[in-house]
Amino acid sequence: MTRIDFLQPQSIIKPDFVLVCGVYKTGTSLITHILEEDGYYNPAILNNKLEHGNGLSQKYMTRECQRTRNINREIISLSKNTHFFKLESEISMKATLTKLNINFIKHFLLELPPNSILKDPQFTYTLYYWIEAIAELNKSVKVCFTNRTVADSIMAWNEAYFTKTLLAKNRLALNNMLLMQKLQENICFRKNIPFETFYFPKREY
Repeated sequence: MTRIDFLQPQSIIKPDFVLVCGVYKTGTSLITHILEEDGYYNPAILNNKLEHGNGLSQKYMTRECQRTRNINREIISLSKNTHFFKLESEISMKATLTKLNINFIKHFLLELPPNSILKDPQFTYTLYYWIEAIAELNKSVKVCFTNRTVADSIMAWNEAYFTKTLLAKNRLALNNMLLMQKLQENICFRKNIPFETFYFPKREY
């Protein structure tokens, strides 16, 4: 993928926010690194200037945004293991909980400048709330989903540090990766949100 590829065919105008999600070690750091070079602002620098993402062959100066990660963890915790990525017509959570999650996100987004990029694999589970929050702020958004084959992902994990618990969680996520991708595409389609999937073979990352 090149920088020009990312900007086409939608528009040369950058969205206010880009959300990067995907299963662990599928290329989220690489996409974020490319977008940072394009001039997108990564608010993670406010947390820790020395924090970086690890690729398999190199270190990317692509920091995890601690606040984004914490917000997603809080939403997941509040939701108590319910089905996070249902379509809006199927959301079974209480309206008050949904509103709380959206307001939580809006408060954070209001602190960010235009053309900000947020990277967290947990967007896979919380995407609906972020899209709703951005819409309520009357801002534009694009969603990037990174992908790998099952075999390439397992090979990538074997070269990365992780706990047995994390591995188990990611195996579960990987088994449902195509379902997650399809559900996210449906959410974006219903909201007319640009959505793009990027595939990274293990040897290129």
